[in-house]
Amino acid sequence: MTILEKIYNIASYFNYPVFLQGSLGEDDKYPDTFITYWVPNSEDIAHYNNLTHTVDWDISIIFYTKDTKLLNTVPEEILAYFRSEGFIPQGKGNLIASDEPTHVGFVIDFKYIEIQK
Repeated sequence: MTILEKIYNIASYFNYPVFLQGSLGEDDKYPDTFITYWVPNSEDIAHYNNLTHTVDWDISIIFYTKDTKLLNTVPEEILAYFRSEGFIPQGKGNLIASDEPTHVGFVIDFKYIEIQK
């Protein structure tokens, strides 16, 4: 399973639509609540026998909603569930602007250390 598949599968646990960040088209209507993910960077951090052994992934999970009350619970649930799946939170997250004036976003950044098989 690739890291993108892993992220998608974990984010799908919350029963909201899940998209790669930026993949909604200009004419697509935003769902009332949804989750996006982005992988801005990865870095090899260990090598053995001239092969990559360990990769450090940077991952952003962004929760968007029209219902601002959900910001009181869902981001904390996302943080806890991703942590339980081996992702390392980089703080508790923060609000993020949305392209739609009807929505607000909350982003949580994680590290994921992958041992290559």
